[in-house]
Amino acid sequence: GINAEYMGQSLEYVISSETHGGSKESIYFTLENMGFEVGQRLLERLVKDRPLFKNTTEVMKFLCREFWSECFKKQVDSLMTNKKGIFQLRDENFRWLKHVAPGSFPKVSTGYQRTSSDFLIFPAGLLRGALSALGIIAVVEATIAQDLSCTFHITIKRSIIDKSS
Repeated sequence: GINAEYMGQSLEYVISSETHGGSKESIYFTLENMGFEVGQRLLERLVKDRPLFKNTTEVMKFLCREFWSECFKKQVDSLMTNKKGIFQLRDENFRWLKHVAPGSFPKVSTGYQRTSSDFLIFPAGLLRGALSALGIIAVVEATIAQDLSCTFHITIKRSIIDKSS
């Protein structure tokens, strides 16, 4: 799986790097792109000997079971859809948020104040990259609940798997 400590170090590096000026948008862009690239490569490795997917729902189930397990050593707790190209993947006990206390982050040298939601940018990129590797263009957004469970909202924009998406 993807190590939370490594992700924390990567987050620190991106935040403290002077190359993007420390703005929240550029930090999120960098983290999301890192996740996107890792997600593409990982998915390609996981599906190389697998039959083709029949539809987007089958892809989402694969992401919730196999892909998420490979990344985080557990399956997604629930998958919901409105049948119109919007899916919600919910993780009730997301490992990377386990030791995160809201407001516990000091400001870094660039003046950026980290938040617990920073830890969801990379995984959102992972999902977007995995979907992209299968020809599915999507927007992935993440939210954190009070109990530190998280939900990834995936809106399918275009898919070569389903002509209905």
